Amino acid sequence: MKKRGRRGGRRITLFGRDQKVIAQWSTARDFYHAWLDVVIGTKPSYLICDSAFVGNFIHEYRRDNVILSQVVHSHFVDDVAGDHLDELSGDKFGMLRHLDAFDVVAILTNGQREDMSKLDLAARSMKTISNLTENLHGDPTAPRPRGQGAMIARLDPIKRIEDAVLAMAKVEAVRTGRVSLDIFGEGDERPVLEELIAENRLQSNVVLHGHTPGAKNAFLTSSFSLLTSHSEGQALVVAESMSAGCIPICYDIDYRPAEVIDHGINGFVVPNGDVNALSETITHFLSMPENEVRQMRANAIERAADFSEEAVIRRWGSVLAEQAFTSIAQVKDARAELISANIDSDGISITVGLSGLEGVIPDDVFVSWKSRKSHFYGRVRAVLTGDTITADIPLSRIVRITAEYVDFAVDLVLGRGFYRVRIAGDSDSIVNRSDQLKLYSTKYGNLSGTFTRADLTSTS
Repeated sequence: MKKRGRRGGRRITLFGRDQKVIAQWSTARDFYHAWLDVVIGTKPSYLICDSAFVGNFIHEYRRDNVILSQVVHSHFVDDVAGDHLDELSGDKFGMLRHLDAFDVVAILTNGQREDMSKLDLAARSMKTISNLTENLHGDPTAPRPRGQGAMIARLDPIKRIEDAVLAMAKVEAVRTGRVSLDIFGEGDERPVLEELIAENRLQSNVVLHGHTPGAKNAFLTSSFSLLTSHSEGQALVVAESMSAGCIPICYDIDYRPAEVIDHGINGFVVPNGDVNALSETITHFLSMPENEVRQMRANAIERAADFSEEAVIRRWGSVLAEQAFTSIAQVKDARAELISANIDSDGISITVGLSGLEGVIPDDVFVSWKSRKSHFYGRVRAVLTGDTITADIPLSRIVRITAEYVDFAVDLVLGRGFYRVRIAGDSDSIVNRSDQLKLYSTKYGNLSGTFTRADLTSTS
């Protein structure tokens, strides 16, 4: 109901027991914010968001008395087989574009935090805080069949379980003793995997157990585990395996078993997607002396303790203790006015004047861009001199967008505050010398860009 008597829009209405209206909101976001205000009140509080979906809008919930934290559980790009310059994950797009609005952004691994830092996605809020894992209290001296392997993964293409099956086929071909792999998990890939197992005559060696409650306990009686995914947020299953004394053999993927495993000491890391290397590593492990394997199991259990409940809670406590309940700067009248923008085959040089900051000096300033239809977003750090900022944007950071429009803005980080301001200006301030991207002023007077027909032809 945007207008009385006319359909359109909506209202979320809260009624009292007497059926009278207590309050109304036009968006779910505003409703949630109002609910949080009632729950939290004015007391100093720590709010940790563990959902990407909620993170896409909870970044706007900024209160002086609330330290706002967001956990990033999985890869931040859409194509996990690509690189960190690719299109961002669509289900996290709103959150990833506003990381500076959080006091703390918890990234599970150093590798992902470093890749996100290369893109300047956050000025100062990203911290490495791993997920915690259950301690299975493995016994490194307990006897186990050396050839017994275990794998916990849903039967999904991203897990590449077919690589594990093929590796087992290669191991079986050169081994005289029994080698087996129990796979726990369910998914759409079951028919394909069943066929692959039958083709390689592995029905007695590789068993698909489906979804099994308490499947992780299989690590306590297995000698090795496999991880063959395309990517993982952290791969807690690796730490669980290690806590049980079950030696992990993993692809070197993002993000990032190699941060947990010391190769040859408490597990093995093999080249990503190399089935031959995977099978050779399994074969090597099967032939190791028992005393060496026993020491590896002890090392794995010791390393897994770094991801225990106690260790991770201590890390959270340390990070949150660093935060201060300082007032959040308010610069709602901030404006960014284009002075000049020059684009050539190398990139964009841009100069922008700032106003309306009311004497507040930003801690960091960035020039950012966003595609209108897809999920490309990026930014570069700018230089602030007085009330003027300058920035250079390599064209290589933008041209992957192609075939649509891109809009530019200035990002201001002011202590705990974060503001994004579109760059106002007219076309007289723009010099275009690129045959790939043309800058222009929109009908609303904001700086944008469009990819040229020549560029579309060259990339088709």
